[in-house]
Amino acid sequence: MNSQGIRGPSYRLIHGNTKEILNMRTATMNKPMGLSHNIFPRLQPHLHSWLNIYGRNVLMWYGSQALLVITESEYAQEVLNDKERSYPKTDTNGFLKKLLGDGLVTSKGEKWAKQRKLANHAFYAESLKNMVPAMIESVEMMLERWKHHEGKEIEPVLEEYR
Repeated sequence: MNSQGIRGPSYRLIHGNTKEILNMRTATMNKPMGLSHNIFPRLQPHLHSWLNIYGRNVLMWYGSQALLVITESEYAQEVLNDKERSYPKTDTNGFLKKLLGDGLVTSKGEKWAKQRKLANHAFYAESLKNMVPAMIESVEMMLERWKHHEGKEIEPVLEEYR
């Protein structure tokens, strides 16, 4: 990986980088968080730090298992296109499974292929062109509702915008 320009924190026998990750998470969670929408450094402090140190692609270790984190769109596109079997996905459980659901990101095999095929149709240029008027109308309605909140903070109520 190093010869391909992919670097990361060095491997530690048995536990890999898990102790470092735990220490970084504990340190950030012990500090109060200011009012900001920038929550990535707080939720994933190890990735935030390592992406800044090692670049846009990082090799890290969960125990003896290597984990390649990619943030460059070309590589993500390659993974999502047709090489699903070449890049196995880890099983998602608990909160992460509830958050991500059972869609393209988490599914595997035939289920992934079927969902990918269905999702492809939504992103054809003609389909997207047909959606533009509905998107514009939706945004205009939202902006109209926000006019009487000018200068105030707005708390989103999702049901209101359905």
